[in-house]
Amino acid sequence: MLDQSLVNGCTGVNRKAKRFRIHLAMLPLAICAAAVAAFADAGVLIPSSDSSQPDPQVLSLADMRVSVLVDNQTARVSVRQIFESHVGRILEGQYLFAIHPGALISDFAVWDGPVRIPGVILERKRAESIYNALRQQTIDPGLLQQAEQGEEGGSRASFFSARVTPIPAYGTKRLELEYSELLPVEQAQSYFYFPFRPREFQNQSAGHVRIDLTIKSQLPFSKFRQATSAFPLVVDEQTDHLLRAHFEGTSVSFSDDFAFSYELSSPSDLSLLFYRSPQGVLRPPNVPLTAFDLPPNSTEAHAPGYFQATAFFNESTTAISRQPSVFVILFDTSLSVRWDRLTRQFEALEKVLEHLLPQDRFQLLLFNSRTTAFRPAPVQATPENIQAAREFVMANGLLGGTDLKQALSAALQVQPLAGAVSRLVLLSDGNATLGTLATRKIADWFKAANVRTDGRPLLKTYTYGIGNDCNKILLRDLAQYGRGLFEFVGETEATDFKLNNFIARLTQEPFADPRLSLSPQELFEKVYPVQEQPVFNRAATHWVGQYREPSRNVSISASAVSGSREVLLSKTVELPAESLEHVSIPRTWAKARVDFLLRKIELDGEDSQSIDEIIQLSRKYKFVTPYTSFLAAPRSLLRPRLIKPGDPVLRVRTDPDIVKITAIFPFGVTKPLRYLSREQVWQTRFLAPKEMSDGTYYCRLILRDKSGRLYEERKSFVIDSRAPRLSASTERTLYHPGETVRVRVSSDSDTRRIRARLSNLTPIDVIWSPELGTNVGDLLLPASIATGNHLIEIFAEDFAHNSSTAQIQFSVIR
Repeated sequence: MLDQSLVNGCTGVNRKAKRFRIHLAMLPLAICAAAVAAFADAGVLIPSSDSSQPDPQVLSLADMRVSVLVDNQTARVSVRQIFESHVGRILEGQYLFAIHPGALISDFAVWDGPVRIPGVILERKRAESIYNALRQQTIDPGLLQQAEQGEEGGSRASFFSARVTPIPAYGTKRLELEYSELLPVEQAQSYFYFPFRPREFQNQSAGHVRIDLTIKSQLPFSKFRQATSAFPLVVDEQTDHLLRAHFEGTSVSFSDDFAFSYELSSPSDLSLLFYRSPQGVLRPPNVPLTAFDLPPNSTEAHAPGYFQATAFFNESTTAISRQPSVFVILFDTSLSVRWDRLTRQFEALEKVLEHLLPQDRFQLLLFNSRTTAFRPAPVQATPENIQAAREFVMANGLLGGTDLKQALSAALQVQPLAGAVSRLVLLSDGNATLGTLATRKIADWFKAANVRTDGRPLLKTYTYGIGNDCNKILLRDLAQYGRGLFEFVGETEATDFKLNNFIARLTQEPFADPRLSLSPQELFEKVYPVQEQPVFNRAATHWVGQYREPSRNVSISASAVSGSREVLLSKTVELPAESLEHVSIPRTWAKARVDFLLRKIELDGEDSQSIDEIIQLSRKYKFVTPYTSFLAAPRSLLRPRLIKPGDPVLRVRTDPDIVKITAIFPFGVTKPLRYLSREQVWQTRFLAPKEMSDGTYYCRLILRDKSGRLYEERKSFVIDSRAPRLSASTERTLYHPGETVRVRVSSDSDTRRIRARLSNLTPIDVIWSPELGTNVGDLLLPASIATGNHLIEIFAEDFAHNSSTAQIQFSVIR
């Protein structure tokens, strides 16, 4: 029998494997796949050698600071945590963190004593190669990756884990993380939550907690309300467009999450935000140009601008009486739905049943390894039948695995009712464990099975996921193919906002054909919707894009269709030459562009141009993609500079908040570095003495940020005076005019470029061939080439700009 205590609520258990990995700096082991890693909280550090649970007698959270800035529904969250050791030996810890699955991690760092080690974006394979190489040298780098999407997967969960070491005896370990997310707007309300409450462990606490909150909005807002009472805010300033508040406490127990909502008190409106730095450098407005050491003539006339358009459709004409509906409710009763998950799923079921009107009919299907129907056919939504449905759920136990395709098939077999709309409501984590498992196969089958001859779906499909690791990809696809709606709620997240809006949308029709129009069109490029959910009344929908240059009298409009009427919102604006306030817009645009490219790859397969652009965007705008990673290690280990004696240039790439760098070289020279805005690197010229022998050397870098804090890092450089050694050949020695000569060249591993040239013809690149295990280039012989002997000249250059040449002789015959 289904234990009543389960429905009334207990602490959640999560059996699903995590889908993301994060390794923070000083990480000697790859992430552990143990079940404990699936229970992430707001930064838990477990002494892994002592326990599988946090132990405040060994490691305690001494200080935690959370800063939340909401800029027109884009939230940027910065987290700083300091853990304190209470034992007299060096510790290793398992760090766990929970984050909203839609969030975009933009920065993380750890502190090794007084030195901050920030993460840098690298191409995924290169990051893994450097990571493994450094570990073999007993150096402990940090690695943050987004797990690759397996065919059976689809659950991009929000759990991050790392091994953290060393934690000094009676010392501290400081960790920092920053992420951003676009907050939803539904029923004119916006909602945010930060996960403090533990999902599996006993209640956590911190010696000191500080939360700072700032909300800025172009549209007036009101009715700010905290969803929980665990962190009562003190309001410092409040207007119709701004709110500043804070919480501060000692010995704070994490008994609940930090969450709040507010209402946008505005009719239909189109909100437009812009960002443009004339120097082409992404920077916040409070950092002066002089901090970047920019020359006066550094203005980049062709630097792109960015915009974000947000449409709020508020139309009373959408409130019309609805047709009767037949609801087919699929309720997951597999063993994965326990404790808090079951509580939340049952709460959702009750809300759905309460939403039914007397003229509606419903069928309830419980599913695990098999599917069990409440009644042989849909019944009328009378109070008696609704109460019987509740009792039916209570009388059945949790059992076995999840055969999701079988349950969906049973739902599609429920007979429709003439004159009624058939609606499917799926309440589950969406993770199939029996029958068909692959996300793509289930989604494609449902897309084909749930369609009428006129192209409309048999069942309008609404999916409500339970748990942060629910299969969001599958649940979203099912809703999209069924022209319905997808929503999910975390294990400890306050459900009022999401669940109430999900229920309200069950019988509302969204706006049709939402689109953004721009004039003149040639000023804009690469414009994308930020979210692909249906657009409902009193909700927000967003677009982001680039504009080529500043301009006046630009027309921007958003439109959608409500019933048979078009709703139009228009504004005439000026595209600014400089606007630095909304610094999150470029990253939001870059993420939308990456999502577009990832969908293209999913449909058409991988291509080098798309992958290269994803990597470039990830590195420039600093966020992780399936093709890139964050790597945290001293920069001297990431990019050693290869030079030859006399080479005069040292270049360093840093975080944007660094405003000054001084290099101290091992041969007694101290040089300041100058910032080059176009390349976003710091550079200085110096002379490596010619008497320096080949080998690895280090210079000290003293870095100062805009707040005046100093950091010290080491930058390695390699003195290399030896030219590349070449061995070149062709496949044969006799060729005819018009034939192709294949050139093979082997060279030292530090060779960066090889070219081949025949007499005065255009040189060709000789590039690495993994299949042949050597460098290969193809030279096409002209039809007019003379008979006799000819020479192919080979040129090679290494990373230290040493060069060498070789020659290959062959003969042309007719």
